[in-house]
Amino acid sequence: MKFNAVKFLLFIFVVAIVLTLPGISYAQEAPDCLSCHGDVRHGQHNNTFCINCHSNYEVSGGEHVDANMSYYMLPYVHGAFDWQGNNLVSRDIPMMDESCPSCHVSIHSMTSARDAPELFRKCEDCHIPGGLGPAAGSSGWDLRSDIDSFIPKISAHYTGSDNMNVKDQAGAFNGTSISSCFDYNVNTGEGTCHGVGETFSSKAGGYFSHVNDTEVSKVTGLFNNPSDPYQYDVVIDNMPDTSNCMFCHYQENESIRFIWGGSVQPTSDIHLNITVNSDCWQCHTKDGKEPVSFHSDTMGEEEKEKGTLPWGVIVGAIFVLIVGGAAYYFMVMKKKK
Repeated sequence: MKFNAVKFLLFIFVVAIVLTLPGISYAQEAPDCLSCHGDVRHGQHNNTFCINCHSNYEVSGGEHVDANMSYYMLPYVHGAFDWQGNNLVSRDIPMMDESCPSCHVSIHSMTSARDAPELFRKCEDCHIPGGLGPAAGSSGWDLRSDIDSFIPKISAHYTGSDNMNVKDQAGAFNGTSISSCFDYNVNTGEGTCHGVGETFSSKAGGYFSHVNDTEVSKVTGLFNNPSDPYQYDVVIDNMPDTSNCMFCHYQENESIRFIWGGSVQPTSDIHLNITVNSDCWQCHTKDGKEPVSFHSDTMGEEEKEKGTLPWGVIVGAIFVLIVGGAAYYFMVMKKKK
């Protein structure tokens, strides 16, 4: 069979293109949510955050195609999320609440997280990259296959982080939390960070992260049960805007500062003349711009340009050289022989 140099070169060219594609990243086009929902601050006015929880954002005729989209996210983030991905939230069906097996390894073992922490998932398991993830699936419940696309991951400002470490909050109010992300005392209803209840928002600068009872329970004698911050957590609209560095790091009210993590108060000479948040971003974000939140992956020291090429471009360049060499050989050198 006679060798066809043209077909061979076309084959090499196609292979080069295919191998180059993995090195090219494409940003998912985010919906223009704020054109209608301008008063919603879920993602600090950032559209891309909406798709973490709202999967069906297709709009037709000015309305969402899925009429039940908003229902699934109300009133609590964990409790009303569609964990199974079947467009059904079984919140009102006894022992069928989808949010229960997301945190409880065994929903039939109703024990304290302090007594048996291995039977529970905590914030870090799902929201820090590389964590265990939801318990659903391991406990016999079907977990949606695309769950990683809907759980917001944090990159900074958490306990143990190499990028802006935050003091472990567990026990700050002598509470029962097994997570370093908050504390919550069931006897007083007081808490820190993701454990700040609405009842005590006046002590927290008017902000809160979950809803707790305004009166002591007549059944338990407590404000609510120990898992309140997990079960009744609300969207971040009710929490401080964490791109506002000044709120925590230049907070003069000691009570507010303690409740929201006990942040370090800058005292060095370079910080004495800082009066606006943009002064902070210049040094403490990688791009020098306002972060989506203080958990954002843009938090940290400004990155310097390294001048490296993506692997896809490198591989593509190698194949272009091969194609060029092969073309030169078969179309020039071969004819001279």
